[in-house]
Amino acid sequence: MGLVVNTNLDAIGVHNNLAGTNNAVAKSLQRLSSGLKINSAKDDASGFAIANSFKAKVAAMRVASQNASEGESMLQVADGSYSKINDILVRMKSLATQAASGQTESQTTMNNEFSSLQKEIDRIANSTKYGGTNLLNGSSSSGSGSTYTGSAALQAAYNLVTGLDLNSQGDVSAAYTAMSNFRSSPSFSLLSSTEQNILNTMTSVADYAQGYSTVPQADINSWNTFANQFTSIYNSFVAQGQTSPSGTTGITFQVGANNAATDQLVISFNGATSDSLGVSSSTIGIETLASAQAAMTALDTALTSINSFMGNIGAYQNRLQYTIDNLATGIENFTASASTIEDADMASEISELSKHQILQQAGMAMLAQANQAPQQILTLLR
Repeated sequence: MGLVVNTNLDAIGVHNNLAGTNNAVAKSLQRLSSGLKINSAKDDASGFAIANSFKAKVAAMRVASQNASEGESMLQVADGSYSKINDILVRMKSLATQAASGQTESQTTMNNEFSSLQKEIDRIANSTKYGGTNLLNGSSSSGSGSTYTGSAALQAAYNLVTGLDLNSQGDVSAAYTAMSNFRSSPSFSLLSSTEQNILNTMTSVADYAQGYSTVPQADINSWNTFANQFTSIYNSFVAQGQTSPSGTTGITFQVGANNAATDQLVISFNGATSDSLGVSSSTIGIETLASAQAAMTALDTALTSINSFMGNIGAYQNRLQYTIDNLATGIENFTASASTIEDADMASEISELSKHQILQQAGMAMLAQANQAPQQILTLLR
């Protein structure tokens, strides 16, 4: 290559290498100062997106864990009230047992205490709240939503009622068979007494209509009347968010990172008012020997119910604890995955920085040498 002055190709080559080294030094300094090997999307577009997705999931899972912890606190509140109502029922059972014995003389005094205890059950059930949510009175509260334990059965019955009619003998037989099968299924017992009565009546109408080759209009009208009643009940429940007529308040907790049924838990609280338990003043008393004996049976049933409710609370508490533990494991694993993608290996980065700093110093020295090279041409002019 000839000796030229206008273009210093050696200096250009050295400058390009030095520019690359400077960029590498700057990148190493950025990684070491932030602790991240991915500081922007240009560093690793796919890794940047995946790491951000993991961090968003971890953030949601932390809140879900907090939701589950709040669910545990709510369950503890309900459990304490159920326990006190259980104690009251035990005392009422003792009073009823004493009043059921013929030698008892203080019947009035015991009856007064018995009535007071019935009122105390209602007071506890109506005053047990978590935030603004009533837990034990069987009603839904603002923002809580509610579930009907027979929701699936109600939907199935609604589909059955609206899917059949009595316009032909074939439909009559199909209606009777379908209604009979449904009434003998476990789902039927989940319905309220009002719903069961309507379905029982409709089944009877279909059974009666089977005796005619052409179904009388009166039977068709009767069927349609009850079908409309059932439809009104269904529409009412849908409009109220499936509010339970059987006294079960359900509250939905988001216990996962996704808007999916598998990441949500509905905690149901059974109503524990005196009416729900069948021990209200309009149902039982101990004024007489006979009423006291009947009260003993009713209280046994109520005690069985309240113990079942407390068992459900315990099951929910265990379930939520497993949920919290699982979320903690998920948070740990997703955090580790994000770290693997975006965290810098500090030892490796320090080694890279040292290498590039040496190359940077050497590049500066070589650039100086390259810039001096054209001056050799001056010796030819002497």
